[in-house]
Amino acid sequence: MSKAAVIYWSQSGNTEAMAEAVADGARKAGADTVCVRVDSADASTVSDADGVALGCPAWVLKNWKKENSVRSSIPSLLPLQ
Repeated sequence: MSKAAVIYWSQSGNTEAMAEAVADGARKAGADTVCVRVDSADASTVSDADGVALGCPAWVLKNWKKENSVRSSIPSLLPLQ
């Protein structure tokens, strides 16, 4: 049986709902699947999986420079200078 990991960050819950939907689809396809927030994932979450799906809100990248407050709330998503 294949193993899948769905790792996500969600502020409002919308991305979490999408991550759960992706995980449910993988389970229905026969994969042993975990769905975890990025702050709960570690190296073994990825290394133990045959496939990994990553999710974050699209506005994070689009508005990164506009909203400095986002920087402190999601430090582990993107490396910053």
